[in-house]
Amino acid sequence: MKKTVLMAYLLAVSLPAVTAPEIGQRQLEQAAIAHEQRDYTREVAILLPSAIQGNALAQYNLGVLYTNGQGVEKDYVIARNWFEKAAEQGVVGAKYNLGVFYQRGRGVEQDYVRARAWYEQAATQGYASAQRNLGVLYANGQGVAKNYITARNWFEKAAMQGDAIAQYNLGVLYESGWGVAQDYTRARYWYEKAASQGYTAAQTALLQLQQIQR
Repeated sequence: MKKTVLMAYLLAVSLPAVTAPEIGQRQLEQAAIAHEQRDYTREVAILLPSAIQGNALAQYNLGVLYTNGQGVEKDYVIARNWFEKAAEQGVVGAKYNLGVFYQRGRGVEQDYVRARAWYEQAATQGYASAQRNLGVLYANGQGVAKNYITARNWFEKAAMQGDAIAQYNLGVLYESGWGVAQDYTRARYWYEKAASQGYTAAQTALLQLQQIQR
């Protein structure tokens, strides 16, 4: 059975209230408490003034709330605007989420080239989810020429950080001989890594591989 590489999408979680400009530190701490209490309306009210004043974490977290429809109506366009502001200030999660937005056409026209550009920025900052999704774009030839070797390189970076989907995708490459010499032993190694984290696709792949090797 032919397998395909897989990706995961939006990592829409609030960032903790850590190092931040003095204009928003206390507000971020209060917003974090509201988030834990699931009082999202209050969280929005706390974050908005700091976000308007340019606090990057507040901007990012507002983007998350608009993405999830928490405390506000779900609105991908507004979410994208806040992520862009946070990304301009270097927030890596915002860059990753913008990659997802362009890849899936959330609040924007679907654009694999721009998705790749945002993933690359986050991936070069060491963000595992971006490394994995960038690898998928290279494996599928979306927004870039198909290149399994480059895909493998990005999957390896994410897999070494424990990303289960990247580990599974490496298993697919080794089992199929895409960008590498076909190697069932290496495929099994990576499937086992992902399966040990409870990733069901890898668990299924392991069973199928065992049948092939009988």
